[in-house]
Amino acid sequence: MKKIVVAIVLLFCFVANAQNQSIQFENGTWQQIKDKATAEKKLIFIDCYTTWCGPCKWMETTTFTNDTVADYFNQHFVCTKFDMEKGEGLTLRTQYNIHRYPNLLFIDAQGKLMHRAASAYDVTSLMALAKDAETPDKTYSSMLSKYSSGNRNVDFIMNYLRVTRSAGLNTDDIVTDYFATQKENDLSNRNNWKVIENYVTNTNAPAFKYLVTHKALYAQKYTSDSVERKIEDVFYEARWSVVYDTTDKTNKKYTDLLAQVKSSGIKNTDKLLTKIKLEFYVSKHDYVNYATMCEHYVNTYLIKDDAENTNLICYYFTQVVKDKAMLTKAVTWSKASNELDKDNPYYLETYANLLFLTGKKQEAVQVEEKVLQLTKAGAPKAEGMQVEEIEKNIALWKK
Repeated sequence: MKKIVVAIVLLFCFVANAQNQSIQFENGTWQQIKDKATAEKKLIFIDCYTTWCGPCKWMETTTFTNDTVADYFNQHFVCTKFDMEKGEGLTLRTQYNIHRYPNLLFIDAQGKLMHRAASAYDVTSLMALAKDAETPDKTYSSMLSKYSSGNRNVDFIMNYLRVTRSAGLNTDDIVTDYFATQKENDLSNRNNWKVIENYVTNTNAPAFKYLVTHKALYAQKYTSDSVERKIEDVFYEARWSVVYDTTDKTNKKYTDLLAQVKSSGIKNTDKLLTKIKLEFYVSKHDYVNYATMCEHYVNTYLIKDDAENTNLICYYFTQVVKDKAMLTKAVTWSKASNELDKDNPYYLETYANLLFLTGKKQEAVQVEEKVLQLTKAGAPKAEGMQVEEIEKNIALWKK
């Protein structure tokens, strides 16, 4: 009987220790990281982040703390992370052509880029990405080499476009190569519409200009919603190279983009302009105008039926907004997101933090205690929540 009890205790300890793991990120210099990768004969995984990047924080607290991800990455890679706006991150950002965040890089011990992606990845997609990084024929570097060697096979080009796009890189040259083989009268056929729909990202690309000019033709052949959505997506994608262009001192590219959107005649002009302006204010660290623009965005487009994006903005408010009046408005928005998606620990956590920041400590503690209860009960939406951090908040807020 004693042996059984001991076995149960050991099993409990093992299970307890297996929970709430995280990718172990090394803190050394870039050279030290490469030396470690050389010694361990592993690829390097870099989480390229910024302090203002909401999706980066989401991955840090959810995907990177998943047990399956942690086990695999800690075993297969030397993992590190760099803030792309300070220290060696500035050099790495230039060296590896990083424009979007989060940016996920897989690099060999000599510093050669092997595979990459740019977006917030959940557990399933990140695991698939990691395994592609270890499969030579599926890596970005392998496809780039084939393309540079002159491979223009249509099937290969389609695959290369997909990988390049997922890496957050410009596909303009590849698309230009493809459309160089097409006649203008064929631009609206189904195959070419698919290429435009999936890969055209440049507002100055001839194919995009043709689409905007002939959007009625495309809408008739396919659907008005898909055509409108594509035009919106290209304009919104363009914001990356516009609002974060540090060489554009007069913000001419930004004002030109706004003018292009206004003249395009798309249905959701105001919403798109608002989203681009929000990104612009974030890039300039202008959180006063950001907060004001958020009020219009949330109240007009989100608060009634978009709990996820309402919560994302509310969470970002807890990180960057200092004005108490605006934080108080965010309390109302956060409450609305919780009414749309009840008992979501992440939404409740945001709500609790906003209550605390606006001086409502007792209410904040009550909400945080509910977050703790849901997390301890293993609520389906509580994955990645940290019991210790929640308990620490409660103890701090009770003082």
